[in-house]
Amino acid sequence: MSVKIIDNILHFDRQTIQVFDAALGRMAKDIVQVAKIRVPYKDGDLQDSIESEKRGFLRHRVVAKKKYASYQERGMRQDGSHAVRKYTTPNTGKHYLQQGGDKVKENALNYLKQANQLIRL
Repeated sequence: MSVKIIDNILHFDRQTIQVFDAALGRMAKDIVQVAKIRVPYKDGDLQDSIESEKRGFLRHRVVAKKKYASYQERGMRQDGSHAVRKYTTPNTGKHYLQQGGDKVKENALNYLKQANQLIRL
């Protein structure tokens, strides 16, 4: 009696990486959505500059492309001077990117569970 073994481990490996890369992409896009809600805005230029970038396989990042974005994120200059006292828009303020990341991080396990269900052999 002979036994035939079918090895799909390479297919499984590739598919797993692709699925989890897509999950990271969804997480980055959700961080962008939360950050755009919480970012201080007057004219919306900073809000429009927030986006997610795919840097490579399993590498995504969220950026705000305005020069003053880090000032608004920290709520002060890098040296600690010139702290923002009042934001013009209610319910917005400093740490808009950090808050977006924290909110998505709370649900990271759910993103990965959803991605895991998409893996098929």
